Amino acid sequence: MKKLLLSASVICLSVGLSAQTYFSEDFNSAPEPAFPAGFTTEDLDGDGNEWETTSGWGTYDPFTTAGIIASSRSWNGAALTPDNFMTFGPIDLTSASGTVVLQWNCGSMQAGWYEEEYSVYIGTASSSTGLIPTGAIHNEILSAPEIMFNRSVDISAHIGSSVYIGFRHHNTVDMNMIGVDDIVVKTLSPADIELTSISTPTVATTGAMASITGVVTNTGGNPITAFDLTWDDGSGPQTENITASIASGATYNFTHGTQLSVASSIEYALSICATVPSDGDASNNCLNHSVSGLAFTPSKHVVIEEGTGTWCGWCPRGAVAMDALINDASRPNFIGIAVHNGDPMTVSAYDAGVDLSGYPGMNVNRKLLGEGVSTTAMENLYDQEVVVPTIANVSVTGTYDGTGAISIDVSANFATQVSSEYRLAAVLVENGVTGTSSGYNQANYYAGGGSGAMGGYESLPDPVPASQMVYDHVGRVLYGGYTGQAGSITVPTTASSTQSYNFTGTVGSFNASNLSVVGMLINSTTGEIMNANEGPLGFVGIPENDVVEFFNVYPNPATTNATLAFDLNTSSIANINIVNAMGQTIYNQSVAGSNSLQGVTINTANMANGMYFVNLTVEGKVVTKKLSINK
Repeated sequence: MKKLLLSASVICLSVGLSAQTYFSEDFNSAPEPAFPAGFTTEDLDGDGNEWETTSGWGTYDPFTTAGIIASSRSWNGAALTPDNFMTFGPIDLTSASGTVVLQWNCGSMQAGWYEEEYSVYIGTASSSTGLIPTGAIHNEILSAPEIMFNRSVDISAHIGSSVYIGFRHHNTVDMNMIGVDDIVVKTLSPADIELTSISTPTVATTGAMASITGVVTNTGGNPITAFDLTWDDGSGPQTENITASIASGATYNFTHGTQLSVASSIEYALSICATVPSDGDASNNCLNHSVSGLAFTPSKHVVIEEGTGTWCGWCPRGAVAMDALINDASRPNFIGIAVHNGDPMTVSAYDAGVDLSGYPGMNVNRKLLGEGVSTTAMENLYDQEVVVPTIANVSVTGTYDGTGAISIDVSANFATQVSSEYRLAAVLVENGVTGTSSGYNQANYYAGGGSGAMGGYESLPDPVPASQMVYDHVGRVLYGGYTGQAGSITVPTTASSTQSYNFTGTVGSFNASNLSVVGMLINSTTGEIMNANEGPLGFVGIPENDVVEFFNVYPNPATTNATLAFDLNTSSIANINIVNAMGQTIYNQSVAGSNSLQGVTINTANMANGMYFVNLTVEGKVVTKKLSINK
């Protein structure tokens, strides 16, 4: 599946109203795919696809708040070359005065298929034949995904007329979908400033100074030459008059001259406001922001949840990228989880949680959502996220016994005080997953090499038979649910305090020797994974089988050497076999068994970084452990 048919790739969100409003439409008054009264559509290219209203944007915040939007497709199961026209009006500007603007907001959602082109027209004609010849008052190709674009055009030249406005989706091939929402025609207040965003970091080392930075927008009709910027952390306001030349509709990046002193490992709650004299709309002047002082610097891990499926011919790209990062010693804090869709390895709650609109796709720390998948993309986004400070270290330990019972402890050691709700969660991950049914056949669009090299998949058929496939990093069980266990963290926390939660369950039909567990700290407000860690499951209590009493591999991860410790109930020969992630045997040794604990040291200095499977075979019975090498 290249794209999801019913999930839009481009959305546009609302703009606040002020002064005199002549037209406003958010498309929520009519059931999709119908339009409100006063709208007409034209299929100028005759392909049967035209503007409609749609909803259902998935997890692509902040797009989930868009509701119903007007949309036009450039892909609908196959590539389209749209020329679709939407007209609305008449809008009575006969008695208007001042600066009249047309406003709308736009954003693109899906990486890789977002470069939609559109034009906007205005005139007294009510259809494309009369509006297009007047010339576009706005034209653009959307330039990035997952960003809201707020647009405004001065239409004061049309004061004294009743006008129609047209949106044309054209000059686009095989993207996905463009949306238009929350269209407003209004008179601007002469003076109005909006505090648009805050870029001050959310965490800072104790003793540091944090700059108060962000963006303001001139939402008034007159130029702004100066404005007051005030911030207050509860100890008293800090006000600076900032001289700036900001044209109507333009933005300005500000830095307050007084920094916040992060003196303690607490949460500083800031109120930040921008004002101008005779401000026409005080509701858009202020934003709240928090900065947490860190008593120490936690070690940041990056979780990439990659959406995949055996039906998806491009999804081998995700498996190759995941293996590349796991084997990359320069990126040791990478945690990869394959979340399957529409195949025998699917976990419904996990699949629904990641809520991807295209495959392969990935969520990065559940902060960067619906990203396109490639090795380069994973590397870049890992590098981007691993340096973002966080509020706590996360640790995880897990054990299982011969009955299949699992106990997982996830802990968060907080570097600061936090008052917002956070939750702990765990994910059981399995390597070496195989199956015999056709559902384990992997569709492979890289077969034959026509789409370039892809980690060996170019030499495999389409589909790759189940007998040749081994699936790694498979997310098997969610503990605490997708959003984490409610009540697992008690707030407010104190700096250097540790809170833990114990999850229990069973191995089920999984290969316990190939399991690991990922522990996560989740911001329950934003859904972001603040930090995480991964650890193996340790064996306790019950023999591995009737001939192998105990078997373990340590240290794990290993660098130059790894020790295989085992205790047998027999004097039979034990065979030690080590296999890499590609199924290649790289080590083989036979040793005499005994009824006592014994160890074999393996030189791992010349083994490449990555995941390995250590097999101990005694009297035809096999026990397997995972070994990670990270030098």
